[in-house]
Parts: sequence; structure tokens; C-alpha cells
Amino acid sequence: MPINPKVKQIYDTLKDGGADVGSEKEFNDYFFAKGKDSYNNRKEVFNTLREGGADAGKSYEEFAGWLGLHAVSPKPTQTKPATPVQPARPVPAQPVKQQKPKGRPMTAAEKARMTSRA
Repeated sequence: MPINPKVKQIYDTLKDGGADVGSEKEFNDYFFAKGKDSYNNRKEVFNTLREGGADAGKSYEEFAGWLGLHAVSPKPTQTKPATPVQPARPVPAQPVKQQKPKGRPMTAAEKARMTSRA
């Protein structure tokens, strides 16, 4: 993959100024490292350019804008609030209710059996 023309310009400026920047590929890999290292490396290059008197912009943000970089805000992840796990509780046993047979009144034996359980 060819090096970005603006990054090549920075590379050439640093190299011409005597900086040990390695090969174009090494510099490009350093400049666009993954994660936070990428920001820190570019910020260090920006500071080096500024200290050397180069017109690198008034701020790092301006420098990054010139490069075509922009801050990426992480996409909010939708997380469901953790539902506390409740311990299983035994369900109280419901007393078996004996229904009275339909169509006829209870016998004395059925009444006695029902009242002895209560």
C-alpha cells in the first residue's frame, strides 16, 4: 500500500532534518499504529515538527484535520441492566380442595372427611 502523500511529506521533512525515521513503511506503520499508540505517535511527530520550526498547524487538532483524520467517538453499546438472579423459592403447596360433587348434596361422611382435614 503506498504511503499517503501528506505522510510522505512529513516523512521527507523529518528525514531531511536529520531525524532517524526508518523506512517509509516503518514510519507509516509507526504513524498509524493501532489504538492509543497511533494518537500518541502522531502527537509526538507533531511536537517534533513544531519544535523544529515547521508549520504543522496551531494545534494537534488542526494538524490531524490537515491529515484528514478525525476523532472517532465510540458507538454507545446498548446493554441491558443486569437483572438480579433471584434464588428459586419453593412454591408453598396449596391444600388440595376437594370439590363437592355437582348435582347432589354432600353426604355426612363427606362432610366429616372435609372437616377433619381443616
